[in-house]
Amino acid sequence: MSSPSRVLPFASVAPSNARRSAAGIHDGTQLLVGPSRALARLWSQIRLLAPHFRVALLTGEPGTGAESVARALHDLSSFADTPLVSLHASEADRQLRSPAALFGGGLRGALFISEIERLSPHSQQALLRLIRLRRHRRVAVVASATRDLRPLISAGAFNPELAAQLGSLRLALPCLRERSEDLPLLASDILHAEAGRLGLPAPALDPSFLARATAFEWPGNLDQLRSALTWLLENRPDFVLTAADLDAALAVTRVELSSPDLPVRMVTLDKVVQEHVRAVLIGCNGNKLRAAEVLGISRSTLYRMLDTNSPGPFALAG
Repeated sequence: MSSPSRVLPFASVAPSNARRSAAGIHDGTQLLVGPSRALARLWSQIRLLAPHFRVALLTGEPGTGAESVARALHDLSSFADTPLVSLHASEADRQLRSPAALFGGGLRGALFISEIERLSPHSQQALLRLIRLRRHRRVAVVASATRDLRPLISAGAFNPELAAQLGSLRLALPCLRERSEDLPLLASDILHAEAGRLGLPAPALDPSFLARATAFEWPGNLDQLRSALTWLLENRPDFVLTAADLDAALAVTRVELSSPDLPVRMVTLDKVVQEHVRAVLIGCNGNKLRAAEVLGISRSTLYRMLDTNSPGPFALAG
């Protein structure tokens, strides 16, 4: 069993220049600019961790810039000259079959996997094997999680050894409402980057726009901010954007965040029952007695469903 996880200490001194923090770093770290103390603490952690890490877990709300942090870790590390491959957990089953192909022909590079809590049991085992190789080859793994892994472990949905390996070094990512001082610089940088990508001129930001952006809590974090600014570039080609423009964009992004257009999943009834039982277990923080009560079944039935060796219907795969 690995040693207890540790969170790197925060630095007491913020960088003197917010932009200088990202100098020489990949363009994706435009999300990591600003004068806030929360961001200064995060950059302190990144600098302390980057030269030494081989495995790291990034925790925080969805949209807090985990991939940007992974790129900063990679670009400041001793393997900055190796490829960084980014995967969503939903893609991992196919991609992790051949780690050598993943890195372009050799086991040398860094892997970032987002939403690690969504990894299938097969992918969890493949990732654990890859992590075990790090002592012999130049392989680093950065994963992000948007929820606590402990209830997933209790429910049998996440490999405890993999969780221990990933959690040996953790970085907690601040949400955007903790970085309100960063909003003016963030909005300007993202607006110019998106305008360049779309081949459009970047409008100016009225003080009322910045005041409204700073006061807003941004439940979708950086992803929502970027979506709102992109929508404005495409739908409000004004020379100066005001608070009214931002309100219009927020109305759209709120709908997108709360009502995603998800495709119909073509899965078996057995699979649906498995997922529901695990979801209830997770919601009950792994308490099997409480989960059985919620599901309206006996504890013995729940244990039988959790038994991977059970030949009966609806037995949950490990």
